[in-house]
Amino acid sequence: MGLFKQKRRSSNEDLTILDSNEFNNFMLPELPTPKSNFIKSHKPQASNVSKFSKMSDKSQESLKIITSATVAGETERHHIMEEQLTYLSQQASLALDQLNEANKENKKLRAENDQLKESYSRYSLGRDSSMSTLNSSIFSNNNNNRNRYHGRDMSISQESSVSSNLSSRLSHTLEKHQLQTQAHKQEISNQFQEIESLKTQLDQQHQELQRLTEKIAKYETFIIDLTNEMTDLKQDREEYKSRFSQLKNSIFKEKKQHSLELVYYKNQLNETLIQLRASNEKNLKLRERFFGFQQQFSASHSSAVY
Repeated sequence: MGLFKQKRRSSNEDLTILDSNEFNNFMLPELPTPKSNFIKSHKPQASNVSKFSKMSDKSQESLKIITSATVAGETERHHIMEEQLTYLSQQASLALDQLNEANKENKKLRAENDQLKESYSRYSLGRDSSMSTLNSSIFSNNNNNRNRYHGRDMSISQESSVSSNLSSRLSHTLEKHQLQTQAHKQEISNQFQEIESLKTQLDQQHQELQRLTEKIAKYETFIIDLTNEMTDLKQDREEYKSRFSQLKNSIFKEKKQHSLELVYYKNQLNETLIQLRASNEKNLKLRERFFGFQQQFSASHSSAVY
């Protein structure tokens, strides 16, 4: 990932030094700092992705709601996306904590490496000083007896043996620390790759969440429009209801007035019929009297002729 220097270092270089510029410029997602007991409750290789692939009881009961195109379905999908984002954030926090632990271990190894380098430097200086002193003594006492020269030769051999053993131990320790450092570098690289993967997933989840949020906003706008239309229809209904009530009252009043007029006209008709019957009876009586007078007149006229 370009986090470490790839060029070969000498044995005296600090093998635990990271490329500080590339390490500091690596952009990590801004995630909430996890609690101290979060790492204890999770193993590095643990994964809870399966809990999102398995359908919960709640999602089984509301499957029709989730798969529907209604606001309730969009809200349910929005809730599931938030749960997935929370899980990915926790995974990213776990990876960051593991990265911090690896960095701490790296710093510890670097400190041990510095101590070994310092010890090796002190030993090298002491050895060089001792060798210089011994060489000076050898050249200055070249005419001494063989026994003394043989003793000095034994001292030089012993010191060379100790120096060789110590160099071998230091080389073995440096090689061991180098292997541990390489392992930690690989682990840190893997952690960064995992963080990059989680970051990509988070970006995708954020985009999907943004899309769902915009879709829900459109549904909310549509619901507001429908609510306004329903309010207008309700007002129209109340207005029509009021007008219907007024018409009903008017019709009731007119019907009542017509009923009264009908009763009045019926009474007038009855009175007229009574008067008509009385007039007919009177006409009959007058006709009878007229016929009687006519008969009397005819009879008297006939008698006068004879």
